[in-house]
Amino acid sequence: MKKLLTVLILFVSLQVWGQSAILSYTIDTYDLDVYLPPSYNANRCYPIVYANDGESLFGFASWRVEELLDSLIGKKIIEPIVMVGIYEKGKRNNYYIPYEDAFVAKGWGSYLPEAENYTRDVVEVIKPFIEGMYPTCNEDRAIMGASFGGLQSSWAGLKYPDVFSMSIAFSPSYWVKDYAFFKEKIPDRKTSFWFDIGTAEWNILTPFLENLVDAGYEIGQNCFYLEVPDGQHHYLDWKERMAYPLIAFTKTNGFEPKSMKVELEYIESQKDPGSYFKRINPVITLKNKMKFSACLAADFHIRNTADSLVSASGQFIFGDMRKLEVEVAYQNLKKKVVISKSKLPYN
Repeated sequence: MKKLLTVLILFVSLQVWGQSAILSYTIDTYDLDVYLPPSYNANRCYPIVYANDGESLFGFASWRVEELLDSLIGKKIIEPIVMVGIYEKGKRNNYYIPYEDAFVAKGWGSYLPEAENYTRDVVEVIKPFIEGMYPTCNEDRAIMGASFGGLQSSWAGLKYPDVFSMSIAFSPSYWVKDYAFFKEKIPDRKTSFWFDIGTAEWNILTPFLENLVDAGYEIGQNCFYLEVPDGQHHYLDWKERMAYPLIAFTKTNGFEPKSMKVELEYIESQKDPGSYFKRINPVITLKNKMKFSACLAADFHIRNTADSLVSASGQFIFGDMRKLEVEVAYQNLKKKVVISKSKLPYN
């Protein structure tokens, strides 16, 4: 039996600072806020982003993402987009977590892992309704989330590669059920992926990047990972770097490298307290102002000893030398970094 949908338009508000509009709807059991860009034209199509935690995105008591989007569009940093905020209404764990995890239930309360049902509703209920009013451009369609919502958006990108052309995840909770997400199959059709993490949060997320590369993805073209030095698990941090995946999604001005900054990181392991990841993190800035980490894409060449080691992901191990001289190269960019063992906060 076909599911009966209830649709209610709640209100329309016009934001005076950028002439962008936020429209609110209820469809079935889901409340939605829809951002329309400045100078919205119903006769053209727009890339569409479906975003989790919709009640936190727009308005004065939230992330105020509409101000960010107005600025990015006005400065031509990104192409105009439509963004759909999907309210979770107290069901974050149910909606966003695909796996049963006793640790999550103990720390965040009992839940039913309904990410599969929620994602299906996004695809089969919300998407047809929204895109009946706001058609996509060449199926340019992204799903976006943070934390548990980032776990869901990455999972949805793997499960619905024919629906979502890009998956965007800020500080995704890949750790659920002992990193079960890393065991998910990478589909043949290539949804583009963006995911990031702050070094003040928890473990690095390069295993997923490795899985994508092994499946034929190309870093800097259709998969992007960013490690943010001292980044916190907080919406202000996520908002600060939201422009980067939106640039990749709208393919604004290509992906030509401009500069490289080499960050040295010392990240305590969450699984093995007292053990630290020592890493070289080459952060690439493109001419279109996008940033991403080039680990697994950069070359690391030790210049002063053969007794030490730098892995493809940038982790380094000292041998007998007190200093490690490493040349980091990505495409036409090169940088030399000298690491002094005595100056490391953790040896």
